[in-house]
Amino acid sequence: ITGPAPTSTYEEVLQMILFSDNVPEPNNTARSIMVTVANSRTISGPANTFLYITAMNDKPPVLTLMPPNVTYTEGGGPIDIVGASSTSIDGDNLPEHRTIALIVLSLVNPIPNEDTLVYNWTSSATTLNITTPCTSTNLSVCLSPGVRYNNTNPNGPSSSQLYRTVNVLVCDQASNCDQKNITIIIE
Repeated sequence: ITGPAPTSTYEEVLQMILFSDNVPEPNNTARSIMVTVANSRTISGPANTFLYITAMNDKPPVLTLMPPNVTYTEGGGPIDIVGASSTSIDGDNLPEHRTIALIVLSLVNPIPNEDTLVYNWTSSATTLNITTPCTSTNLSVCLSPGVRYNNTNPNGPSSSQLYRTVNVLVCDQASNCDQKNITIIIE
């Protein structure tokens, strides 16, 4: 701002100074901000302040499901749908953000009263919420002894629908999430 103005105008302008860094992972070195003001007679000494940058976990985990497709044989009983090599890697690779806080598995197109997801042989539903904390590097261990799909109709699925889709959502402690699908092919 230049020119004559009341002190309150200059104070308002100084309070509106913003800092922006468009780099996805900014350097966390403190920034020094120096302000000087002048009137028609004199220039003030510099007023210094520091801006401190705090890293944020703003990248979602990266979920890899192996295998992405599984085959279910009619009447064959429960099958594992999350393989041992499934992983979730923290997107910004910070050790303090590698804990998975929530895993949600949902059957997108279930046959009512037939299709279920089974976890740890104790929970059975079309949607499973798993909140046992685990690290992103041992996702398959966290889901052990397994997440299974089952069709409870002893004669096989009562629909001609040849596949089911399971949506898998994985979220870290900062609520950053990634989502993938598993396709179950019905034979």
